[in-house]
This record gives sequence, structure tokens and C-alpha cells, in this order.
Amino acid sequence: SIYSYEFSPVVWQNILKTSRGTALFTNPATAVNCGGAPQKIAYLAESAWRSAGVRNQIDIKFFTPSPGVFACPYYCKALDKIMAEKGIQANVKTNLVEVDGENQLATFERGDGEIFTQKFDFLHVTPPMSAPNFLQDSGLTNASGFVDVDKETCQHSRYPNVFALGDCSSLPTSKTYSAVSGQAPVVVHNVQSMLRSKPSEANAAYDGYTACPILVGDSKLMMAEFNGYTMEPAPTFWPLDQRVPRWVFYFMKRFVFEQVYWHLMPIGRWFGKRTIFEPPLVRRMLNGTQGIAAAASMVPPSISSALKADIAAPVGDGSSHGAEASSGDLKPALLGVVTPHVPGDISLTGSLPAEAVAALAPRYRGWLYLNPSDHAAFHAKEIRAAGCELENVHLPGGFSGGVPTTEHAEAILAAMARLPRPLMLQCTSGNRSGAALLLWLAKSTGRSVETAALLAQDMELKFYKCTSCGPVWEWLSQQVGQTSAATIRQERTQFVVEQLFDNQGSSTFTYLLACSDTEEAVLIDPALGMEERDLTLLTERGLKLKYIVNTHCHADHVTSGGLIKKCGRE
Repeated sequence: SIYSYEFSPVVWQNILKTSRGTALFTNPATAVNCGGAPQKIAYLAESAWRSAGVRNQIDIKFFTPSPGVFACPYYCKALDKIMAEKGIQANVKTNLVEVDGENQLATFERGDGEIFTQKFDFLHVTPPMSAPNFLQDSGLTNASGFVDVDKETCQHSRYPNVFALGDCSSLPTSKTYSAVSGQAPVVVHNVQSMLRSKPSEANAAYDGYTACPILVGDSKLMMAEFNGYTMEPAPTFWPLDQRVPRWVFYFMKRFVFEQVYWHLMPIGRWFGKRTIFEPPLVRRMLNGTQGIAAAASMVPPSISSALKADIAAPVGDGSSHGAEASSGDLKPALLGVVTPHVPGDISLTGSLPAEAVAALAPRYRGWLYLNPSDHAAFHAKEIRAAGCELENVHLPGGFSGGVPTTEHAEAILAAMARLPRPLMLQCTSGNRSGAALLLWLAKSTGRSVETAALLAQDMELKFYKCTSCGPVWEWLSQQVGQTSAATIRQERTQFVVEQLFDNQGSSTFTYLLACSDTEEAVLIDPALGMEERDLTLLTERGLKLKYIVNTHCHADHVTSGGLIKKCGRE
């Protein structure tokens, strides 16, 4: 494998020694360093065997567990064509699970669970990857084995003084040198803000840009630039079609980027698309936005943890399960699908090709499509074939044009109440899907406009920063503002239990217990510095604080309880 420090030098020697038989190249189910490399080596080997006159005697096969040979659909089709032209058999939804080197047998598992073996004469393996063991043992990583950071600020989700970028991070974009060039200025700014004791200024945001220069042999290269978060193309060399392999891109990779890698990148003087010119920092919150975005600035960040804990469980028949927990090797994130942590069983996506929808649909029991029924990207046949309950509610706004109304809100809320979980919300870009999800959450839990804004920020909803979503912002602000206190009381369960977490310093859990009939509440173990969060939550829930209980004598809890008492609470 070229990914092995020990064996990389002999890979090319083994390629030149191979003159007949079956050659296998694999890509794993995990994120990898340089997502294009597993197939780059296949193209280079094919070119070498063709030059040696033995190409017709070698059967080349490429295996990947993803639904396509490349994550970004814009470049995937072009690479499919290249593989076909080179006579390389592409096997998608197929994962390497075992290698018997002595008998030259590779064992694979298909997406439907079928296990089969393949004889080989040459095998190049791209191994499953994660952050180094010392990081996994530190408690900083997530379930996938990568350092758990915010995808925009690169700040750790639990430890605000920890930042990560590049291959070890959980950033859901392709792990490339180009991605690091976009992440580095963000981390520098945010770390410096923290060192200056100004955490509120640590809000520079990485936008997901990445690039995979894919060598296809014959001194040609495809320059695949795209946004790893939205899977939309992000070409630099317009008007050139970057899906077409060119010698000029090969020249840049071979001679220019090599110098950049060793002499500019290490000293922080290379900024990806901007070359040597430092880019202006994009802030996590856009300035001057209206509606919910503007209201968010009035909400103290300390309410954040309360909002995350204050989401009602989705209504269902008890058989719902999170979309991320579904079986199979398919990685929805590779298709641009997002499953926010709240409520965890509703996913968001934009337009997808029919084959991607067919691969995704079996993971869901419900599907709500928010574009017109005659939209070209509405693949109803594939959705229904997977057994999904499908409904179509056209939500205008954003790039689709039009102004949404109260009738649209009512139709969306009714559909989301009917459809089973896991549920997919789909529009053109995923923005209006996020708006629909926020509407449902805000309505079902009685959010105000201000706290709905903070909830959108916590959930990292794309439409929250979309400059073309003005009509959707205004519509959502109006709909959320119509939630009355009577409605909140009516929708509240008989017994209220809220678990809150102080992520600002003490890492303490606080609990709010309340009876919806008497509207009286008990606060257990309040945390110092979280008083505004707790009082705001009580007010919004229409509750009267009756008691403060400390389970143990700790100055942090006692002091916080005293401060709440001074506020005039009963």
C-alpha cells in the first residue's frame, strides 16, 4: 500500500513486476487521507502496464463501499467515464473485509450483506483510517476515531481550549492538503482569540473547501475542487472544465505544488484557492441579516446547552431509530446528507441523482420532498420502491423563488407529524429542509424567535447563514412568533424533565423537574454562571420555580442557588 511507510517504496516495483492476472485496488469505508489516492494508483498502474505492453493480460478492478467512485457527484460521472475508457471495472458498495495473502484471496462484503472472495495477482489496499491511537486514548475523539470538532470553527465540541484541523479532525470534508490550507487561517484566528481571552471573537468559519488533484496517467490530471460540506463544485480555473484531465494541471501538481508543499505551506504562506494572498475571514454569524439571525445576537450563549436538552422526543410508534444508526456501509455524509444531533432521526439533503436516492432511501421510513412534484430531481419511484412513506409539500423561497405562507407551514407540520422516523427532508440545496426542521422543533417545544435562532446555530443548519434565504427567514420568524403560551402548556407532557449541561467551565449537569398541571418546578444542582440560562428556560416554559435542591455541598451549586434566589424567584 502506498499508505504504508514500510511498503510504499516497493509498490511501484511490484507494479512493474506484474505482467498478467487480476489486479485489485480498494478504498475503505472510513475517511482517508487524500480521498482520490486509492484510484490514482490504479490509473498510474494501468498506464504503466499499457506502456509495458501487458495491459491486455491484466484485469483491473476497483472496489469502494461508497455508492460512487468519488464523493462529489460533479466529478464522479467524469471519473466513471475515465474508468470505463481505461477498462477498469468499478465495484461500488463493496468493502474489503479480509485478505489471505498466502492464498492470494481477498474477501469483500457488498452493501446487501453478501460475502464473496476474489482471487488476485496484485492487490493494492487503502487501509481503514482514524486519528492516531494516542488521540483516541485521550478522550478527544468521536465514535469514528477522529478529534471531535465543530465543522466551522474547528473548536472541540467539549473542550473549548482544544482545536484540530487536517487529517486527525472530524471535519466532514475530504482530508487533503488543500483542505488544510483553508482550515489553517481559521484555526490561527480562533486560537489567537482564545489566547487574548476573547472567546466571543473565536468565530472564524471554515467553509468546507477542498481539492483532490487526481492523476489519471499519461501526464494528465483532473483538478477536482469542491465544497466537502455541500458536495458542490468550487472550480478555480474557470472557464476550463476541471472535469477534463489536462497536462497543465499535471504540471502544476508535479512542479508547482511540490514547491508550495515544502516551502510555503509549512510557514503559513499558502492559502489554497487564494494562493499566497491571505483570504478575508468568514464569520460563523453573518452581519446584518434579518429575522432570526439578527435576533440571535440578543440571546446569551449560555442558553445553548439548555436548548440542546429541551427537544421533545419525536412522535412515533416506538420503532423509530436514528438515521445514522442504520445498517450498511453507505456513508450519507459523502452525498452531502446531514443528520443534525437534534432530534437525531431527521436528515436533510439537497438534490441528488436517482442512483443516490435509491441507495439512501432504504435507510429511511419517511420522506418529505419540498420542491414541486414536477421537479427534475424528484425521484419518487426510487423512494417508494424502498418502502418509504412519501409526501410532497412545495415550500417556496431561496433559489426556488416565491414567498412561503402560513398554509405552507401548516402543511409541513402536518406532514412531519404523519411521517414515520427516520425521516428525510429534501429540497434543492438543503437550506429549506433545515428551515422546515427548525420550524417543527420550534413549534413542538414552544421556542421563541430568539431561542429558535440559537437552536439553528447549535444545530449548524446551513440555511442559518444563507444570504439568499431572506423570504424563508421572514416566514420562519413569523411562524415561530405565532406560538402562544397556551399552546406550549397544551403540548407539554404531564411531567417535565430537562437535563442541562454547563459547557462553559464546570462541566456540571443540572436538572429541571416540573409538573405541567401545577406549573411548579424544582432545579437540582444549579451551576455557577448558568443562572441566566436556567431562568430563561423557566420563563419560556411558563414554570414557577418552587425549590432549589443541592445533592451535595459544593460552593458552585450553593452560590448559584443564592444568585437565583436574589432574582426574586419564589
